[in-house]
Amino acid sequence: AVMKVEIQEKLPGWNVVVGPLEAVQLPKYMKDKEYEAAAKAALKAAEMEAKLAAMDPEKAAKVRAALAAKAARDKQKKEA
Repeated sequence: AVMKVEIQEKLPGWNVVVGPLEAVQLPKYMKDKEYEAAAKAALKAAEMEAKLAAMDPEKAAKVRAALAAKAARDKQKKEA
């Protein structure tokens, strides 16, 4: 996960998906097809980033801030 951004920068057009931290979790990860969900999320994020890149920088910054705030709220709801 630490090198994900670095790898994505070197391989434009690729979606880098990071699997589980522990090898023992790999069978469940593969069985539950979590990699597919992660790949879909990465693709959706890349599409959103492409749209933001085409926007006015100020508007893009506001959208990014709103998305970050929503993600933080969603995370708090999951933890509650």
